[in-house]
Amino acid sequence: IIWCQEEPKNMGAWTFVAPRFMDLLEDGQKLTYAGRHASASPAAGQKKVHEAEQEALIEDAMKR
Repeated sequence: IIWCQEEPKNMGAWTFVAPRFMDLLEDGQKLTYAGRHASASPAAGQKKVHEAEQEALIEDAMKR
């Protein structure tokens, strides 16, 4: 199972849902995160940086 979110890892729902999903997984199932790294800022601040991060996020989620 892949959890994908646009918010940085420390700002979205990941930190809330991950331990709850882990409790529900069957043996052999794995939960992975695809998204932006943890950040002190909720946004990149520059359009080109945001677009590059968005493209990397989608690529990361789809290749798993």
